[in-house]
Amino acid sequence: MLLKQLLFLSVLFTAIVWPSHKGDGKAQAGFEDTCERSDAEWKDTIKNLQNKGDIEALLGNDYKLMTDSMDGNEVWRFDICTVSNYRYSAEIDAVDIDGLTEDLLERIIFISFSEKEILRVSMYYKASDGNIREIVQFSNREEKDLLLVPN
Repeated sequence: MLLKQLLFLSVLFTAIVWPSHKGDGKAQAGFEDTCERSDAEWKDTIKNLQNKGDIEALLGNDYKLMTDSMDGNEVWRFDICTVSNYRYSAEIDAVDIDGLTEDLLERIIFISFSEKEILRVSMYYKASDGNIREIVQFSNREEKDLLLVPN
């Protein structure tokens, strides 16, 4: 009887706590350890995105559809590892620097598309040294690693 009660409490505790660990509680396809990935692992992940199928397999489909403010292309915005009830209301592809600085979310990933291909993947995050950084992977495989806000 005690074992059943402990199992029930364990399941109940997991159901209550786990959604705050993952943001809004939606599982990310193939990415159960999302919040534990290192900066290097994330860089490798965005380098390996080739098409929308790869994106959905690695990041899930919990994204916000936007329009690229520079060239008008379709953009998917992923807010990764958010605190409970985090919402960023900008309708354009703006970066929530305050949210990153205040640890309201771990990463923001923007993926910009043409009709047939991924044009650019931009990832914004707070590095282990406290600096806010941007990694950009272009369709021609060129990569940029920029310091946006120093610690």
